[in-house]
Amino acid sequence: MRAVTTITCLPKHTRQLVVILVMPLLFSVSMLNLTTTSRAEGEVEELTLPLELVHFDALFGPDGDTIELIGQIQAYDPEGLTVTFTGEINASVQTDASGAFNYIVFLGPDGISGTVTGEVSQGTETVSKTISI
Repeated sequence: MRAVTTITCLPKHTRQLVVILVMPLLFSVSMLNLTTTSRAEGEVEELTLPLELVHFDALFGPDGDTIELIGQIQAYDPEGLTVTFTGEINASVQTDASGAFNYIVFLGPDGISGTVTGEVSQGTETVSKTISI
């Protein structure tokens, strides 16, 4: 209420400017109050981010004798998740702190052709993507 008292003491053109600048701020604060939920004392709200395999691809080396499986996991805590590969390549690899992973395979003289599925789980969630190589 003190701000309203101060505004009324200002010249008319200044009062209009203050209202234009202050009203969106007051509206924003009231909107924040609308989206706030009450919690019981001592209850902790768990932050969650849906598990997602946002990128999964295969890159052949310059001589064609290697293939690198690369990708990116999105999760609340993406470090140390196990990505399991099945299909033409059967292996697993751990994600780094940012959720990135890579795995290099040395190919034999016959090369490789087919599909590879990358799968990762966290808690009760499991996601996968399949690529052609």
